Amino acid sequence: MNNLFKNYVNEKGWELYDIYTDEESGSDSNRAGIQRLIKDAQEKIFDVIVAKEFSRISRNSAFLYGFKDAMIANRIHFITLDDTKKNIN
Repeated sequence: MNNLFKNYVNEKGWELYDIYTDEESGSDSNRAGIQRLIKDAQEKIFDVIVAKEFSRISRNSAFLYGFKDAMIANRIHFITLDDTKKNIN
């Protein structure tokens, strides 16, 4: 899976900062990886998040709305690699 992201980032000519992973369920919004992702986004360490699909961030809709608002406030683009190619900004 990591190669999928690395290849996408390379094709775009972007620099890969990190790959954030969690073993816990997407319904738990207090996962270490997602919390680190949010912290790094607030510190403006990167400007694009690439995920396999939107539900990989969280399955909790209230959390997703807050996440979306935080990414917009920090001017972070969110791109998914599923068929919908969603961009929340």
